[in-house]
Amino acid sequence: MRVHEIDLDSQFALPAQHYGAVFFLGLLYHLKNPFYVLEALAQRAELCFLSTRVARQAHGRHAAAGAAGGVLLDPAEANDDATNFWIFSEIG
Repeated sequence: MRVHEIDLDSQFALPAQHYGAVFFLGLLYHLKNPFYVLEALAQRAELCFLSTRVARQAHGRHAAAGAAGGVLLDPAEANDDATNFWIFSEIG
């Protein structure tokens, strides 16, 4: 097993063409473009163990029109962490 350090917010290249398993834990909501990363992993990995934060339900808040399950958060909702870009939750 090897650990690679990669800037996932850039258009990165993965070091190998194939991975048996990828552990992607607690990173998704920190990425500016999570879909790019997930597509790259889907093309190269047989298995992906993914975990991300589960948002608390915020009553009275609504997603922007056309948002597909993601809401841009204000600093208080993102635990005042400037790298928390998205938290995916059920909207409705």
